Amino acid sequence: MQSTILISDIFIIILVTICGVTDLIQNKIYNVVTYPGVLAAFALSWYAGSHPDLAPFGISMGMLGPSGVARGFLAIFVPMLILYVLGGIDAGDVKLMACVGAWKGAFFALTTLVYSLLLGSLFGLVVAGYRGELRGILERVFYTLLHSASPGMGPTSHLDPDGPRVNLGLAICVSTWITILSEEWVRTLI
Repeated sequence: MQSTILISDIFIIILVTICGVTDLIQNKIYNVVTYPGVLAAFALSWYAGSHPDLAPFGISMGMLGPSGVARGFLAIFVPMLILYVLGGIDAGDVKLMACVGAWKGAFFALTTLVYSLLLGSLFGLVVAGYRGELRGILERVFYTLLHSASPGMGPTSHLDPDGPRVNLGLAICVSTWITILSEEWVRTLI
């Protein structure tokens, strides 16, 4: 069975790869990439809705309708914004995941978020182990959880806000690739 190349997959792969590389090298996800990415998702969803059969040779827009783009954007933007407000992630991570949600929809983005958090945690453990900081971090997490479960034992957080950070942009990039590849695998099975 011939596979269909989705323009939306190609675009989001390019976008998350750029952001993953810049986050890894410069610790930054640039607005000049994410903002136009979200705007392009909205614009192309409208265009694809008015031109449904653009590609007879195994190439498809693969776009959601405008309401699907909005739902995908909001479904991931809201939980990511909460994580940002709580101090768990950077604003660039929020915008990158919102872009993924706009292009691929709510279910795809939420699946990618779960993979990203798991991969980000794994990356963090590897970095902390490499730096020799893993034991101290795990002790602080344990005491934070213990004191949160037992009020009155002292400070509720032993986490170091200036401790080592993990670039979630790289985890989002890898997770998006994994989710797209798993989608493609399922499409070829059906």
